[in-house]
Amino acid sequence: KGDLLGSRLGFTLSAFQIRKSDVYGWADIPEGGVPAHAISADTLGGWYTYGGATHRSRGVELDFNGRVSDRLLVTGAAAVTDARIVDDPAYA
Repeated sequence: KGDLLGSRLGFTLSAFQIRKSDVYGWADIPEGGVPAHAISADTLGGWYTYGGATHRSRGVELDFNGRVSDRLLVTGAAAVTDARIVDDPAYA
C-alpha cells in the first residue's frame, strides 16, 4: 500500500501464488475404458471422476483511487494472472 500526490492518490499492489493439490475433476471415459485412477464412473454418461491433480496460479494486482484535483476523482484496477495445470492424471 502507498500514497502519491500528497496522499491524494492511494494504491495497493499485490502479488500472489496459489498452489492447489489433490484437485478433483471429471473427464470423458477414453476408448480403452475407465482408467485405474478413477474414483467413480458413469458409464452411461461416458464420464468418470478422479483426484490427484495439481493446479497453480500466480499473478499481480494493482488497485488505485483518489482525488487528483478538486474536480477529478480516479479509480482503477488491473490484474494479470497466469493459471496452469501442473499435473493432471486424466491428461498425462
